[in-house]
Amino acid sequence: MRLGNIDRCRKIYGKFLEAHPQNPKAWNVFVDLEDSVGELDRARALCELAISQDRLDMPELVWKRYIDLEVSHDEFEAARKVWLKLLDKSNHVRVFIAYSEFEAVTCGSMPHCREAMEKGIKHFKAENRGDERAMLLEHWLKLEREHGDAPSAEAVENRLPKRVKKRRNVPGAEPGQEIVEEYMDYVFPDDKPEQQNLKILEMARAWKKRKLTA
Repeated sequence: MRLGNIDRCRKIYGKFLEAHPQNPKAWNVFVDLEDSVGELDRARALCELAISQDRLDMPELVWKRYIDLEVSHDEFEAARKVWLKLLDKSNHVRVFIAYSEFEAVTCGSMPHCREAMEKGIKHFKAENRGDERAMLLEHWLKLEREHGDAPSAEAVENRLPKRVKKRRNVPGAEPGQEIVEEYMDYVFPDDKPEQQNLKILEMARAWKKRKLTA
């Protein structure tokens, strides 16, 4: 690098990747090299190769580097496309949160932020994962208060769930034995009463089935 011999540096990093293709650092330092010499297209191509690897330790590091690359060049639309690619591969709640912050804080686009939040909430509702759904609503409310407007914040606040104590039967240590345990669950205002009633009926049928097979 000090001698300005970029092609030889590329060969060294190429050997690094051949030896350790699963190492995110091997990809990121190569991207750093291309970015530092103004080769944005080369840097992008490396990022695309990195995220397409089947085996990669801590893949979130190369995804982050790709997004940071686009943002550092004010290519916000390109960065958005990378985020959407990541959401197609991973529906982790932290990905939804990070993407919503990118839209609200980095891009100043609350419409895109709201769209991301709705997508995440719909996904976790379908998966019946109340913790993640509640987490997204709490984060969404925070973003609306900081970057949105009062009516939007109020609308999200009205969708926050209540934590309620419930009881359920669980198998005991002995065959046919059942123990009643208490647990905390969420009740979401978005859920229609008939949906909640269906859930209760499903639990009742499961309990009856266990009794019959005991």
